[in-house]
Amino acid sequence: MTKNIFKRPDWVPCVPVGMRVLITGATGGLGRALVRMLLKGSTCMIGAHGSSQVLEMEEDRIIPLPKLSAMRTHAANWLMTTLNNLEE
Repeated sequence: MTKNIFKRPDWVPCVPVGMRVLITGATGGLGRALVRMLLKGSTCMIGAHGSSQVLEMEEDRIIPLPKLSAMRTHAANWLMTTLNNLEE
């Protein structure tokens, strides 16, 4: 019987220059691996969405995107602040 052996490919994914890519599940194992490979092989901007945590990688090309409910809270706070400023 032959034993399965993982052979890492000698290439990384590459997208066109200036492309913007959204990775959902970027905080999971496969998502983190994909983000790292795109950083290595491309010059794209990466939106990194995680449902339970934020991707913590120090890279200017990564835009961390919080859980949707956190985005709703931020949007609601912004709207209330804006409305309050209009009343003054």
